[in-house]
Amino acid sequence: MRCRDRLLVIALALLAPAAAYAQSMGLGAGVPDVAMVYPRGGATSPGLDYIFSAGSYYQNGTPACVSAATCLTVTRASVGTAVDASGNWSSFANNIARITNVGLTVEEARTNSTRNNTMVGAVAGTPGTLPTNWTIAVADSLTTNVIGTGTESGINYIDLQVVGTPDASGSWVLSFDAAASPASQNQVWTGSVFIKLVGGNLTNISSTVAVIQSLTAGLGFLSQGAGTCSVPTVASLTSQRCFEAYTLPDATAGAVNFLLAFVTTTGQPVNVTLRIGWPQLELGAFATTPIKTTNATVTRAADVVAVTTVPSIGSAYTDFASGTPAAPATFASNQALYWVSDGTNTNTSGLYRIASTGNAGNTPAGTGGTVGNFAFNGTLNVAPVLAQSTIVKGAVALTGASGMTAVNIGSRGDGTLQWNGTIQRVSLWPTVALTSGQVTNLTK
Repeated sequence: MRCRDRLLVIALALLAPAAAYAQSMGLGAGVPDVAMVYPRGGATSPGLDYIFSAGSYYQNGTPACVSAATCLTVTRASVGTAVDASGNWSSFANNIARITNVGLTVEEARTNSTRNNTMVGAVAGTPGTLPTNWTIAVADSLTTNVIGTGTESGINYIDLQVVGTPDASGSWVLSFDAAASPASQNQVWTGSVFIKLVGGNLTNISSTVAVIQSLTAGLGFLSQGAGTCSVPTVASLTSQRCFEAYTLPDATAGAVNFLLAFVTTTGQPVNVTLRIGWPQLELGAFATTPIKTTNATVTRAADVVAVTTVPSIGSAYTDFASGTPAAPATFASNQALYWVSDGTNTNTSGLYRIASTGNAGNTPAGTGGTVGNFAFNGTLNVAPVLAQSTIVKGAVALTGASGMTAVNIGSRGDGTLQWNGTIQRVSLWPTVALTSGQVTNLTK
């Protein structure tokens, strides 16, 4: 690595703490009890009501709809992961909805460019052997010992002891992949890694830093973005995920790399053991759910989730959904929370988050109808900013619609514009436009 001394020059960047990541995945998020406010089967009952976080599915006139498997058609040509409310991660096979008690996870396609984040090739010892493709880019006169590997809350990890007395370089730097990934100017890359303190202490380590480096195609150093991680503690590994996002500014950028660094004090001894799990480097402005790799980059395909048997939607109808967006408000694309259409992008309605601003959106198109009333988070006819990692509850009542035959959850009808987050609940009144008071009550 040609940047070892430059790692002392650290430009701090905003990092979402681990708690914010957990919240962005929906942990602890509540949803309004639609079934209590508008009882299923009652006069104002929704015709469709899926509570993903509780595993409860209701669809009037479709008795076969009793589970995600019988109510939903899911397309995702890859394995995906999702977390539950206790912080445990699970894998979901191709075309299986990623549902836990946090809700339904729906994301765009992403590739983990870290080729080995499951610790393949690691051997315990003094010093032992690092996972295949991992290197100590800057040793700082410190010894790195592999204590062991395992899993915690489903996360593959390695325990590394760093011990000794630092020299004048002032940094210990771990590279998660010796072969940097191809990249170009103005791309936004995000690195993420789980980190936990399991032994020793952080005495004489002033900070733990996640670093994204912009490199030439020949791996010459150009620039970097670096952010200080929350101080690793003995709390659960799943609750401590560190992020760094960086826009490559360099015209000659041809590669990108992701590193973890300790900033040390020259001449002051260090003895710490850290648990490091699932490092991930992905092209995008924020971190998505972990993508497991063993010996090559892996792409997680986009989630496309649709209602299998759509109720007969009339000229008047009402949409409701609650979800938690993981993307920043400035994200470049709209993010669809709930979408009704005729199977095209011409005639539609839905609830979504607007690109670049994060404001709530509900504008129908074509024969999707005319908005009568809408509400977000208990406020009538106001489109607020839907903050990252914060639950949103939205409802819209429409009239004058025709030909609506498709319902998508977490994407547009054509399978694009993924919500990029979790969805706790969706409901549909297929032949009723609820009143202003009712849509407001739904979203409180």
